[in-house]
Amino acid sequence: MKDKIAVLGGALREKVVAARLQEEGFPVSVCAVEGMNDIAEATVCDCVKDANVLILPVASNDESGKIFAPATAESLYFGEEEMRLLAEDAVIYCGVASLMLKTAAKRLNHKLIEVMDLDEVAVPNGALTAEGTLYLAMARFPVSVSELNVAVFGYGRVGKATAQLFRALKAKVVVFSRNKKEIAEGRGRHIDMRFYNGVPAVLAKADLVINTVPAIIVNEQMMRHMSKDVLLIDLAAAPGGVDTKAANEKGLEVLNAPGIPGKYAPISAGQILADFFVKELAFFKGGESPCE
Repeated sequence: MKDKIAVLGGALREKVVAARLQEEGFPVSVCAVEGMNDIAEATVCDCVKDANVLILPVASNDESGKIFAPATAESLYFGEEEMRLLAEDAVIYCGVASLMLKTAAKRLNHKLIEVMDLDEVAVPNGALTAEGTLYLAMARFPVSVSELNVAVFGYGRVGKATAQLFRALKAKVVVFSRNKKEIAEGRGRHIDMRFYNGVPAVLAKADLVINTVPAIIVNEQMMRHMSKDVLLIDLAAAPGGVDTKAANEKGLEVLNAPGIPGKYAPISAGQILADFFVKELAFFKGGESPCE
Protein backbone atom coordinates (compact mmCIF):
# COMPACT_ATOMS: atom_id res chain seq x y z
CA MET A 1 0.00 0.00 0.00
CA LYS A 2 1.29 3.43 -0.91
CA ASP A 3 2.01 5.64 2.09
CA LYS A 4 -0.09 8.76 2.42
CA ILE A 5 -0.25 11.70 4.82
CA ALA A 6 -3.47 13.72 4.70
CA VAL A 7 -3.60 17.33 5.91
CA LEU A 8 -7.21 18.38 6.27
CA GLY A 9 -8.36 21.95 6.87
CA GLY A 10 -6.69 24.77 8.74
CA ALA A 11 -5.21 28.22 8.23
CA LEU A 12 -1.72 29.66 7.89
CA ARG A 13 0.04 27.48 10.48
CA GLU A 14 -1.37 24.33 8.85
CA LYS A 15 -0.21 25.68 5.48
CA VAL A 16 3.32 25.95 6.89
CA VAL A 17 3.08 22.31 8.03
CA ALA A 18 1.78 21.01 4.69
CA ALA A 19 4.29 23.02 2.65
CA ARG A 20 7.21 21.89 4.84
CA LEU A 21 6.20 18.23 4.56
CA GLN A 22 5.96 18.56 0.79
CA GLU A 23 9.37 20.25 0.64
CA GLU A 24 10.83 17.40 2.70
CA GLY A 25 9.47 14.87 0.23
CA PHE A 26 6.69 13.37 2.29
CA PRO A 27 3.67 11.89 0.44
CA VAL A 28 1.17 14.63 1.32
CA SER A 29 -2.46 15.01 0.30
CA VAL A 30 -4.08 18.36 1.13
CA CYS A 31 -7.68 19.51 1.37
CA ALA A 32 -9.01 22.95 2.34
CA VAL A 33 -5.79 24.29 3.83
CA GLU A 34 -5.83 28.07 3.58
CA GLY A 35 -3.28 29.49 1.15
CA MET A 36 -2.33 26.18 -0.50
CA ASN A 37 -2.53 26.56 -4.26
CA ASP A 38 -1.40 23.05 -5.09
CA ILE A 39 -4.23 21.15 -3.42
CA ALA A 40 -3.67 17.48 -4.14
CA GLU A 41 -7.18 16.27 -3.43
CA ALA A 42 -10.48 18.08 -3.99
CA THR A 43 -12.72 16.48 -1.37
CA VAL A 44 -12.51 15.38 2.23
CA CYS A 45 -13.16 11.77 1.27
CA ASP A 46 -10.53 11.73 -1.48
CA CYS A 47 -8.02 13.40 0.83
CA VAL A 48 -8.35 10.95 3.72
CA LYS A 49 -9.00 7.75 1.77
CA ASP A 50 -6.33 5.15 2.60
CA ALA A 51 -4.23 7.73 4.48
CA ASN A 52 -1.87 6.23 7.04
CA VAL A 53 -1.62 9.55 8.86
CA LEU A 54 -4.20 12.32 9.20
CA ILE A 55 -3.25 15.78 10.40
CA LEU A 56 -6.26 17.83 11.47
CA PRO A 57 -6.12 21.55 12.30
CA VAL A 58 -5.02 22.55 15.78
CA ALA A 59 -8.61 23.76 16.20
CA SER A 60 -9.67 20.24 15.13
CA ASN A 61 -13.38 19.61 14.57
CA ASP A 62 -16.41 20.22 16.74
CA GLU A 63 -18.88 17.69 18.14
CA SER A 64 -20.80 17.71 14.85
CA GLY A 65 -17.60 16.89 12.98
CA LYS A 66 -17.28 20.30 11.34
CA ILE A 67 -13.66 21.10 10.51
CA PHE A 68 -11.95 24.43 11.02
CA ALA A 69 -11.44 25.34 7.35
CA PRO A 70 -11.45 29.11 6.66
CA ALA A 71 -10.13 28.47 3.14
CA THR A 72 -13.57 27.43 1.94
CA ALA A 73 -17.06 28.86 2.35
CA GLU A 74 -18.40 25.32 2.27
CA SER A 75 -18.80 23.51 5.58
CA LEU A 76 -16.52 20.48 5.68
CA TYR A 77 -16.99 17.55 8.01
CA PHE A 78 -14.83 14.74 9.31
CA GLY A 79 -16.70 12.29 11.47
CA GLU A 80 -16.84 8.56 11.99
CA GLU A 81 -18.06 7.89 8.46
CA GLU A 82 -15.08 9.70 6.94
CA MET A 83 -12.74 8.13 9.51
CA ARG A 84 -13.65 4.71 8.16
CA LEU A 85 -11.92 5.68 4.91
CA LEU A 86 -8.51 5.88 6.58
CA ALA A 87 -6.02 3.05 6.29
CA GLU A 88 -6.22 0.39 8.97
CA ASP A 89 -4.53 1.49 12.21
CA ALA A 90 -4.02 5.02 10.89
CA VAL A 91 -2.69 7.69 13.25
CA ILE A 92 -4.70 10.90 13.70
CA TYR A 93 -3.07 14.11 14.93
CA CYS A 94 -4.97 17.15 16.17
CA GLY A 95 -4.50 20.00 18.62
CA VAL A 96 -7.20 19.24 21.17
CA ALA A 97 -9.64 16.46 20.31
CA SER A 98 -13.41 16.74 20.57
CA LEU A 99 -15.28 14.00 22.43
CA MET A 100 -16.72 12.86 19.11
CA LEU A 101 -13.24 12.47 17.63
CA LYS A 102 -11.98 10.56 20.68
CA THR A 103 -14.97 8.23 20.67
CA ALA A 104 -14.80 7.48 16.95
CA ALA A 105 -11.03 6.91 16.99
CA LYS A 106 -11.33 4.47 19.87
CA ARG A 107 -14.18 2.61 18.22
CA LEU A 108 -12.27 2.25 14.95
CA ASN A 109 -8.93 1.46 16.61
CA HIS A 110 -7.08 4.52 15.33
CA LYS A 111 -4.37 6.08 17.46
CA LEU A 112 -5.29 9.69 18.33
CA ILE A 113 -2.53 12.09 19.35
CA GLU A 114 -3.29 15.55 20.74
CA VAL A 115 -0.15 17.48 19.89
CA MET A 116 -0.90 20.28 22.34
CA ASP A 117 -0.36 17.76 25.13
CA LEU A 118 3.21 17.14 23.97
CA ASP A 119 6.00 19.22 25.49
CA GLU A 120 7.87 19.63 22.19
CA VAL A 121 4.83 21.49 20.82
CA ALA A 122 3.12 22.89 23.92
CA VAL A 123 6.17 24.50 25.55
CA PRO A 124 7.20 26.69 22.57
CA ASN A 125 3.52 27.43 21.94
CA GLY A 126 3.27 28.55 25.55
CA ALA A 127 6.03 31.06 24.87
CA LEU A 128 4.15 32.38 21.81
CA THR A 129 0.99 32.63 23.89
CA ALA A 130 2.83 34.66 26.51
CA GLU A 131 4.11 37.05 23.83
CA GLY A 132 0.60 37.51 22.42
CA THR A 133 -0.78 38.13 25.90
CA LEU A 134 1.88 40.78 26.48
CA TYR A 135 0.86 42.42 23.19
CA LEU A 136 -2.80 42.54 24.27
CA ALA A 137 -1.86 44.04 27.63
CA MET A 138 0.44 46.69 26.14
CA ALA A 139 -2.30 47.71 23.69
CA ARG A 140 -4.71 48.26 26.58
CA PHE A 141 -2.67 50.00 29.29
CA PRO A 142 -1.16 53.49 28.89
CA VAL A 143 1.67 52.70 31.30
CA SER A 144 4.82 50.59 31.31
CA VAL A 145 4.44 46.88 31.95
CA SER A 146 6.70 47.39 34.95
CA GLU A 147 3.93 49.40 36.60
CA LEU A 148 1.32 46.65 36.34
CA ASN A 149 0.07 44.35 39.07
CA VAL A 150 -0.63 41.02 37.38
CA ALA A 151 -2.51 37.99 38.72
CA VAL A 152 -2.14 34.71 36.82
CA PHE A 153 -4.37 31.70 37.42
CA GLY A 154 -2.70 28.39 36.63
CA TYR A 155 0.94 27.38 36.36
CA GLY A 156 0.91 24.95 33.47
CA ARG A 157 2.94 25.54 30.32
CA VAL A 158 1.10 28.73 29.39
CA GLY A 159 0.84 30.10 32.91
CA LYS A 160 4.52 29.46 33.52
CA ALA A 161 5.65 31.20 30.30
CA THR A 162 3.29 34.12 30.88
CA ALA A 163 4.39 34.70 34.46
CA GLN A 164 8.05 34.54 33.50
CA LEU A 165 7.66 37.01 30.63
CA PHE A 166 5.78 39.61 32.66
CA ARG A 167 8.26 39.21 35.52
CA ALA A 168 11.15 39.73 33.10
CA LEU A 169 9.62 43.11 32.29
CA LYS A 170 9.43 43.95 36.00
CA ALA A 171 5.66 43.61 36.41
CA LYS A 172 4.50 42.62 39.90
CA VAL A 173 3.26 39.07 39.26
CA VAL A 174 1.36 36.72 41.56
CA VAL A 175 0.49 33.22 40.37
CA PHE A 176 -2.31 31.12 41.88
CA SER A 177 -2.34 27.33 41.80
CA ARG A 178 -3.91 24.48 43.74
CA ASN A 179 -1.02 22.16 42.91
CA LYS A 180 1.62 21.85 45.64
CA LYS A 181 4.31 20.76 43.17
CA GLU A 182 3.61 23.78 40.96
CA ILE A 183 3.74 26.06 43.98
CA ALA A 184 7.11 24.62 44.97
CA GLU A 185 8.48 24.82 41.42
CA GLY A 186 7.38 28.43 40.98
CA ARG A 187 8.84 29.49 44.30
CA GLY A 188 12.06 27.81 43.28
CA ARG A 189 12.08 30.21 40.32
CA HIS A 190 11.49 33.13 42.69
CA ILE A 191 7.89 33.62 41.52
CA ASP A 192 5.30 34.79 44.04
CA MET A 193 3.18 31.63 44.14
CA ARG A 194 0.07 31.40 46.28
CA PHE A 195 -2.77 29.05 47.03
CA TYR A 196 -6.28 30.28 46.32
CA ASN A 197 -6.94 31.46 49.85
CA GLY A 198 -4.81 34.51 49.07
CA VAL A 199 -6.90 35.67 46.12
CA PRO A 200 -8.97 38.60 47.53
CA ALA A 201 -6.06 40.79 48.65
CA VAL A 202 -4.21 40.30 45.34
CA LEU A 203 -7.23 40.96 43.13
CA ALA A 204 -7.98 44.21 44.96
CA LYS A 205 -4.72 45.60 43.57
CA ALA A 206 -4.64 43.79 40.21
CA ASP A 207 -4.55 45.76 36.96
CA LEU A 208 -4.44 42.63 34.84
CA VAL A 209 -5.88 39.17 35.54
CA ILE A 210 -4.81 36.34 33.25
CA ASN A 211 -6.54 32.97 33.33
CA THR A 212 -5.00 29.81 31.85
CA VAL A 213 -7.22 27.22 33.55
CA PRO A 214 -9.91 25.55 31.33
CA ALA A 215 -12.63 25.71 34.00
CA ILE A 216 -14.57 28.59 35.51
CA ILE A 217 -12.05 29.94 38.01
CA VAL A 218 -12.51 33.70 37.81
CA ASN A 219 -16.10 33.87 39.04
CA GLU A 220 -18.51 36.47 40.36
CA GLN A 221 -17.23 36.07 43.91
CA MET A 222 -13.67 36.86 42.83
CA MET A 223 -14.84 39.80 40.75
CA ARG A 224 -16.25 41.49 43.85
CA HIS A 225 -12.67 42.28 44.85
CA MET A 226 -11.61 43.72 41.48
CA SER A 227 -11.23 47.31 40.37
CA LYS A 228 -13.55 48.57 37.63
CA ASP A 229 -10.45 49.31 35.55
CA VAL A 230 -9.10 45.75 35.61
CA LEU A 231 -8.51 43.84 32.36
CA LEU A 232 -9.26 40.12 32.32
CA ILE A 233 -7.59 38.02 29.63
CA ASP A 234 -8.85 34.45 29.30
CA LEU A 235 -6.37 32.19 27.50
CA ALA A 236 -8.16 28.93 28.25
CA ALA A 237 -9.91 26.91 25.57
CA ALA A 238 -13.71 26.80 25.53
CA PRO A 239 -15.62 27.10 27.76
CA GLY A 240 -12.86 29.23 29.26
CA GLY A 241 -12.18 30.09 32.86
CA VAL A 242 -13.72 33.55 33.24
CA ASP A 243 -17.42 34.01 34.00
CA THR A 244 -18.04 36.50 31.19
CA LYS A 245 -21.68 36.98 32.12
CA ALA A 246 -20.76 38.08 35.62
CA ALA A 247 -17.97 40.28 34.23
CA ASN A 248 -20.36 41.98 31.82
CA GLU A 249 -22.86 42.60 34.60
CA LYS A 250 -20.12 44.28 36.61
CA GLY A 251 -18.82 46.26 33.66
CA LEU A 252 -15.44 44.53 33.64
CA GLU A 253 -13.48 44.22 30.39
CA VAL A 254 -12.79 40.65 29.27
CA LEU A 255 -10.67 39.53 26.32
CA ASN A 256 -11.32 35.93 25.36
CA ALA A 257 -8.07 34.97 23.68
CA PRO A 258 -7.66 31.21 23.14
CA GLY A 259 -5.40 30.08 20.32
CA ILE A 260 -3.09 33.10 20.40
CA PRO A 261 -0.20 31.45 18.48
CA GLY A 262 -2.37 30.80 15.43
CA LYS A 263 -3.75 34.34 15.48
CA TYR A 264 -0.71 36.47 16.34
CA ALA A 265 2.25 34.35 15.23
CA PRO A 266 0.87 31.77 12.77
CA ILE A 267 4.10 31.27 10.85
CA SER A 268 6.12 30.69 14.01
CA ALA A 269 3.39 28.39 15.33
CA GLY A 270 3.40 26.54 12.02
CA GLN A 271 7.18 26.11 12.13
CA ILE A 272 6.91 24.58 15.60
CA LEU A 273 4.38 22.06 14.29
CA ALA A 274 6.34 21.44 11.09
CA ASP A 275 9.53 20.66 13.02
CA PHE A 276 7.56 18.24 15.17
CA PHE A 277 5.94 16.43 12.24
CA VAL A 278 9.15 16.14 10.22
CA LYS A 279 10.68 14.23 13.16
CA GLU A 280 7.51 12.40 14.13
CA LEU A 281 6.83 11.09 10.63
CA ALA A 282 10.40 10.04 9.87
CA PHE A 283 9.19 6.44 9.53
CA PHE A 284 7.88 7.36 6.07
CA LYS A 285 11.52 7.65 5.08
CA GLY A 286 12.64 4.45 6.73
CA GLY A 287 12.91 5.68 10.33
CA GLU A 288 11.17 4.27 13.38
CA SER A 289 7.39 4.48 13.42
CA PRO A 290 5.81 6.48 16.24
CA CYS A 291 3.09 3.84 16.36
CA GLU A 292 5.48 1.17 17.64
